[in-house]
Amino acid sequence: SDSPCDTLELDESSGTCYVLPTYTSWWTYAYDDCEHIYTTLPIIHDKKMNDFVRRTAVSNGIIDGVHIGMRKDNFGNFTWTDGSPVDYSNFVPGFPIPGAGDCVAMQTVDGQWINIDCTTSDLRHLCTRPGFFSTNPLPVDSTGCPVQTEFGPGDEIFSPSSPLPP
Repeated sequence: SDSPCDTLELDESSGTCYVLPTYTSWWTYAYDDCEHIYTTLPIIHDKKMNDFVRRTAVSNGIIDGVHIGMRKDNFGNFTWTDGSPVDYSNFVPGFPIPGAGDCVAMQTVDGQWINIDCTTSDLRHLCTRPGFFSTNPLPVDSTGCPVQTEFGPGDEIFSPSSPLPP
């Protein structure tokens, strides 16, 4: 395909590939749904991505909120499910509210976030991934590792199954 998104839609303004399932589900099911197609619930690092999620939801008639890819970790911190840093936040003032839930949704009325129960809040969701091409990909072998066919003096070769030299 000529699209970096294959069968997903491409939002050029945010460089995001996405699909918008038509059903509602709990956060935990939405998370699994996206994982199965190698995407994530929206990971939001800036206002542009936040606006994309809200705009996409509203333009598809979603008025009661959408799940996003943030949840509370084992240490009690709200983190992105892909492990990336939380360098942007748009919680409603006063949120997250202790005891209100360990997962996060975006209110589509204003794009602000609230924490919700992971297994009872029935909302729609987007599955997203970055939409980009590699401009000069390295050749890869069947393991997915880059192939280097020529080695020069002083090059070192490491094998993952061999011990390092003393």
